[in-house]
Amino acid sequence: MVAKQKKIVIVCPSSDMKGGPGLFLRNWTDFCRQELPEYRLLHHNTARRPKKSSVARDGILSAGIRNMFSSAFCMLGQMWSFAKSMASERPDGVHIKIGTAWVFWEGAAYLLLSRVFCRDVILHEYSHFDLYYNESQRWTRPLIRAVFKLAPCVVVLAWSHLEIVESFVDKRRCFRIPSHIDLHEVEHAARARRIDRQGGAFRMLLIAGMYPYRKGIKEIIGALKHAKDAGVTNLHVDVVGGFHADPVRELIRANGVEDMITLLGFVDDEKKFSFFAAADAYLLPSYYEGFPHTILEAMAFGLPVIASDIGGVRDAIVDGVNGFIVPRYDDHTLSLKMRELAADTDLCRAMSARNRAEVRQYDSSVVHTNLAEVYASAFHKTRR
Repeated sequence: MVAKQKKIVIVCPSSDMKGGPGLFLRNWTDFCRQELPEYRLLHHNTARRPKKSSVARDGILSAGIRNMFSSAFCMLGQMWSFAKSMASERPDGVHIKIGTAWVFWEGAAYLLLSRVFCRDVILHEYSHFDLYYNESQRWTRPLIRAVFKLAPCVVVLAWSHLEIVESFVDKRRCFRIPSHIDLHEVEHAARARRIDRQGGAFRMLLIAGMYPYRKGIKEIIGALKHAKDAGVTNLHVDVVGGFHADPVRELIRANGVEDMITLLGFVDDEKKFSFFAAADAYLLPSYYEGFPHTILEAMAFGLPVIASDIGGVRDAIVDGVNGFIVPRYDDHTLSLKMRELAADTDLCRAMSARNRAEVRQYDSSVVHTNLAEVYASAFHKTRR
């Protein structure tokens, strides 16, 4: 006799969206389809693309207000649709991906709605929760704690996140599931990378996406200037991302490092992998991160990583072992570590080997198997 499938609603942005939640949805759905036929996954899409007002026509303030109300009405419509779907589908469980700032409170609203219709809910954070919680207003923290206490099961990205959540939620209800990477997808391109450089500049890579300043582009430019002022000119940074480049180019010109940095614009995954293969190190001096997927990609390519001391970065990178951890906003230390790597081929080779080995624990097959165990715990409880 074939067991009845359990219907699980996943609440997150759609799989065609860039970023962690979309990537998670694509890969987790594929994994469940192949390995966990006992689950039937339903998706409630929280992504919104409201019609944008014209700044030129309406002015910045008016356009901002119009966009805010448009987004709010769209969100209310999505929640109404979710409530109707929950009432008609009567799912066995709900899996909510929750971010920070206003996205956190949107996720909290979905949690409240879910508990009306369903007993078993996973609240799965995917962003820089540690910084968000620690830097929140004092009056906000009890509300954040109340949201997590309401969730029967909590999943976090990083050990630092888990430490915070376990301080006010029963440890038996809390799990750490880091970001993942499909090593099979990148291994062919990764094998093409040559560890030993044949002269030329020491090339570093930054995947900035749409948010170059949040990813530390200002600090990278400052670090290159420090290096140039110290007489070190064999450093070069390639920056990938579809952001508006003119202000960044102006900052580059103002610091006199035009010959040390290249803005490559948006590229597809195949081209992105070619830049990983051509790089000697990966940079991510971000202001905040959850557990950045690009660090796992860099590790798969055997790149030493220089990244900020934040979130899941600490889980993947051990300072001085497979990369360097630097303070946020500190372009001086960043510059020193860039120069240290460029001057020590043996250190780069050792870090490269370590990263190729360490990244295996984050392969999608491993991480998804661990999440399947969370599903078994959350959605197969004995009913009283």
